[in-house]
Amino acid sequence: MLKVNSTLRLFALPALLVGITALNATAAPLCTSAATLAALITDGSCQYQDKLFSNFALNFTGGTTSGSVLSPTVPAPSSVTATFSRGALDSNGIPVSVTLAFAFTANNSISNYQTLDLQIQYQVDVVNTAGHSYAITGESGSTTGAVNNASPNNAFVKASKDSCGGDGYEYDGLGSAPTENCTGGNGGPPAVGGNGVEDVPVYTALQLTHGVFPTLNSKGGSASFSQPYVTVGTYDEVQLSGGTGTVSATQRAEVTQVSNTFSEVSVAPEPGTVVFMGSAMIALCGFARRKKLFKS
Repeated sequence: MLKVNSTLRLFALPALLVGITALNATAAPLCTSAATLAALITDGSCQYQDKLFSNFALNFTGGTTSGSVLSPTVPAPSSVTATFSRGALDSNGIPVSVTLAFAFTANNSISNYQTLDLQIQYQVDVVNTAGHSYAITGESGSTTGAVNNASPNNAFVKASKDSCGGDGYEYDGLGSAPTENCTGGNGGPPAVGGNGVEDVPVYTALQLTHGVFPTLNSKGGSASFSQPYVTVGTYDEVQLSGGTGTVSATQRAEVTQVSNTFSEVSVAPEPGTVVFMGSAMIALCGFARRKKLFKS
């Protein structure tokens, strides 16, 4: 019986471990294109491309500035649609960006003297598989809505967005109200180093311009992190006010969508290169072994 070549033994175990790692990386549930916010909270997490989305939490509240006007009905999580999409693929087949957009389709508009406060929070992790080492470099996003701000109405739609680079926000796992407090620091990729956490405002208190309802307009912004992170928390808040006026049945403010885009880059030499070289060495060792046997 032929003895196993020592060089073959040297590369066989790492190759096997890489294969096992790749299998484990694909075990996460996949995000569906027809997801709702309610489903994401129930499921707990899902993977889209190389991103794992988890720790979804919301806090939707309605109020009134007049005792004679009822508070509005808040959007139901089951009516908030979640859509996942990606940017272009790089040379390794990894998207340079991934976007999650929430579309509000019901109970998302208010009248005079009514208010809405909508908060959504979640966490994004890069799922690095064999041959890839990537991290998130920044976040951008926008809010879309409509405002009818005829004088003296003073209606508005204001939106803010924060990002927790290096970790998620506090969360108790039950879909409870967002806290907007970074939990700690463990999201720095080894290739970059550092376990710091930074709480970055992507945009703060942006107010949509008014127009003839329901003409939609969008505003947004972006923020870059001081270093790439494999874990990022994101927090959105949209505040709506119907202002004052005499016709309470008239729609005054509406929100239709909130979106976040996460950009990433490769942060280390691709392990796939090492695996490729190892495979080549195995092939060469086998060839040399067969050549020696033929000579003998």
